[in-house]
Amino acid sequence: MKRIINYSFVVLLSVLAFTSCDTDKYEYTAQSNPDLSGFFLYKVNSSYTVNFDDDQVFYFYVKRNDSTAAATATLVTTVDADNGTFNVPSSVSFAAGQGTALVPVTFSMDPGNATLNIEIAEDQKYGWGQTGATISIIRNGKELAGTFVSEFYGEQWNVTVYYMGNSTYKIADCYESGRDISIVKNEDNTVTVSSQYAWTHSSYGGVYVIDYDSYQESEPGNSVFDAEDLSFTMYLVHYVPGVGAFGAFKEVLYLDEDVEE
Repeated sequence: MKRIINYSFVVLLSVLAFTSCDTDKYEYTAQSNPDLSGFFLYKVNSSYTVNFDDDQVFYFYVKRNDSTAAATATLVTTVDADNGTFNVPSSVSFAAGQGTALVPVTFSMDPGNATLNIEIAEDQKYGWGQTGATISIIRNGKELAGTFVSEFYGEQWNVTVYYMGNSTYKIADCYESGRDISIVKNEDNTVTVSSQYAWTHSSYGGVYVIDYDSYQESEPGNSVFDAEDLSFTMYLVHYVPGVGAFGAFKEVLYLDEDVEE
């Protein structure tokens, strides 16, 4: 978002107790390859985002310290997703003298999220490198243009919206860069906004938004979608968990076009 607004809150102070560490109390487990002869992952990100028309692929590297002879690294992959297929090589081959290999991961998934866990086989792990990674994959749906009118900020601004399937719309960077807001259009055209981190207050940290009905734990009804002008009128509570709420504010998203389901 463009700016941070400072509000006067009752400051809640917490006393943090710190204790010193005594390393003699810890037990250390020897690495599987103490002679540093194994393999490790390199330049693997914790998350990858692709847009609707992008190629569904990402890359990382497998490296080794000892490249004297030809060798093969074994990768063990688990997938937490039900919206696509993911192709991670089960092995990576190295020629003699080769220390680094590029690994492509291709996938075909519907818009949404998926999680992969990729590890070097236990008996091949390098003693001091990154040998496993949990990777979040986000595929955005069709890109839409819209306008967000905020009672909370007293402003309006243009937004990019992604249709994520299952009547879910994601407003990219809605209040703050890097903080997307997902909204769900229900079958009766009521709108649900689950609790999610929306923006950062200079004193209180993370500020969350949630639709008023969900905040009150009541049936949806106050926040609605209007099919005629393609508007989502939402009454959103801006709040700091464990501290308090700024109140409920009328926030409206107008789409330039909708999608055909």
